[in-house]
Amino acid sequence: LCSFQNKKVYIKRKALKHFVESRSKELTVHYENNHEEILQLLNLVLSKIEDVFSVACDNNTFDVVVGIGGGSALDAAKAVAGLLRVQRSVMDYLEGVGPELPYEGPAIPFIAVPTTAGTGSEATKNAVLSVQGESGFKKSFRHDKLVAEYAIIDPDLLSNCPPDIIAANGMDALTQLLESYVSIKSNSFTDALAISGLQAVCNALIPLYHQDQEQHRNREKMAYLRYLNCSCQ
Repeated sequence: LCSFQNKKVYIKRKALKHFVESRSKELTVHYENNHEEILQLLNLVLSKIEDVFSVACDNNTFDVVVGIGGGSALDAAKAVAGLLRVQRSVMDYLEGVGPELPYEGPAIPFIAVPTTAGTGSEATKNAVLSVQGESGFKKSFRHDKLVAEYAIIDPDLLSNCPPDIIAANGMDALTQLLESYVSIKSNSFTDALAISGLQAVCNALIPLYHQDQEQHRNREKMAYLRYLNCSCQ
């Protein structure tokens, strides 16, 4: 962030903090007992994200967007960085939704700080966004201009990640590495990256899930394979 001194930085991390905290008790109850109401709660969260984006658009003097979190947080921040100067709805650019207008930018610089080890969003050019419910969807806003200007990959940021999230994200990374390796478009370079990542996930995922010894070393391997799983696609 030092290179952005005296500039305004939009950090996509805690905008929903108070809202989520106020609903956390309901979230637990609904998750266990009522699927429909948890969908309603998720839609409320999505509306809050739209509110945050509207505020950011009204103050279009931001010079950089920082995303801190898992793949969904990074993708949301990536989309915000791509849309702040454009002042159009993301629905205009999503693949398979709406008019699918060609994206021409400009995007403002985006800094990705991943805190999980799965999607590899910090290395990709697409922001995967979803709408919950019966007519919901999961689609991509994709362009080279959306690639992060900087990716800060710190294994220690995984230290507070719960074991179930470690497992789910690790399987996500494993699946993407396998997809890259067996793809008909693979080559010697992508194969080398995929094999290296697969070796890392095999050595680190289960020990990290069980919180065995050498946790720092295992977190390093998971952070490494996270970046590889999208770099080799």
